[in-house]
Amino acid sequence: MARLNLSPLAKSLFVSTSSMESQNERILLITQNIANAPTKASSPDDLFRRKLASFKSVWNGSLGTHILKMQRVIEANDEPLKTYSPGDPRANEEGYLFQPNISPALEMADMREASKSYESSLRAFERVLGMIQNVSGLLK
Repeated sequence: MARLNLSPLAKSLFVSTSSMESQNERILLITQNIANAPTKASSPDDLFRRKLASFKSVWNGSLGTHILKMQRVIEANDEPLKTYSPGDPRANEEGYLFQPNISPALEMADMREASKSYESSLRAFERVLGMIQNVSGLLK
């Protein structure tokens, strides 16, 4: 892969963009966790599992800089919540239902953190873009 001859400012745009993309992926996982928190199943094996993002700084040879990437999605191994509900048609033979051990309050805290990280990257992107536009204006 050929390396692009980019200025540090241009590289900064790619770094900021990679951070925003990564936080978007994280926000998607968080919204899936919140949406699936109230789901129930007759077996813990059939339950939705809380998903967490694992990030990694990756060297991008063509850009000549490190960028942020979501390395993988980790399924939490939390013990599911068990509720005795013998009248529910979804209950197992013993009358129990299982629910994911997902705290909407914790997910919202994670959402705020991801949102702030996204906003910081967006502001950095906007500032760098403004600097590039200023330099471009001086060269005219």
